[in-house]
Amino acid sequence: MESQGRWQNQQIQIDASHDPDVMTPQKYEQTIKINDIYNEDMKDTLARDEMLEDELFKSAEPMAQSLRIFNIFDIDKNSKIDLNELKVICKSLNLHPNNKELKQMIIDISDSEDYTISFEQFRAMRVLRKACELNVLAEFKKFDIHKIQRGIVTRECIKKVLKAEKLEDRMLEQRINDIMSYDSDADGLLTFKDFYDNMLRRVPQEWLNWIYDNLRKGVREDFIRMSLEVNGVDPQLSASLIQKTKEQGPLQIGKTFVDQSRQYIYVMKS
Repeated sequence: MESQGRWQNQQIQIDASHDPDVMTPQKYEQTIKINDIYNEDMKDTLARDEMLEDELFKSAEPMAQSLRIFNIFDIDKNSKIDLNELKVICKSLNLHPNNKELKQMIIDISDSEDYTISFEQFRAMRVLRKACELNVLAEFKKFDIHKIQRGIVTRECIKKVLKAEKLEDRMLEQRINDIMSYDSDADGLLTFKDFYDNMLRRVPQEWLNWIYDNLRKGVREDFIRMSLEVNGVDPQLSASLIQKTKEQGPLQIGKTFVDQSRQYIYVMKS
């Protein structure tokens, strides 16, 4: 009976060592090792995130600049941008979005039930350089300071605004050239259409037709991609357009409220 009792105790101990809910010395050591590895990974991840965040904020426009743009939209000065104020800004650029489109512009960056945008949300949009219609409006209004030709941005407008951000001369010239590259007809005058096309990576219908025609003729994909990139199309977008054309055939495009301004913007259907 005594030996049977010892056997039972031993059996209980063996069973306990395999019980996932019971902590044994071996499991404890293994848990400590796993936690150490996890903590080290978390430290590395947090360090990378902090580094990326620092770089993001370093390259972002100054807070005062974001506030200046926000105040252009915040017409009644209640520290919020609402649908009516957004409508006024659009109308000043001869844009006439309907209520659904205006609401969507706000929904893109705000989840408020009253369709308003706080400065914090606006600032986040600017820092993250979010590709949305409201940010295009904000970017255009940032440089829309010409005393006579409102609604038109020139090299001097861009230079004056960016100089206030105290950029180094080399960086200043590079930023000016980058923005001036939006100029679709090379007349030195940037329209809202130019900003819209470039910031939202719009592609004209004739380019989509060109991709389809060349694929149908058997032209090499790398040649088509290279031709698109030479003409300023983002490499990832070029590859995506080619792939979608192969899968779906000729891509069709639609128009947004921007078309009503007599400055046609082509928008791909998703």
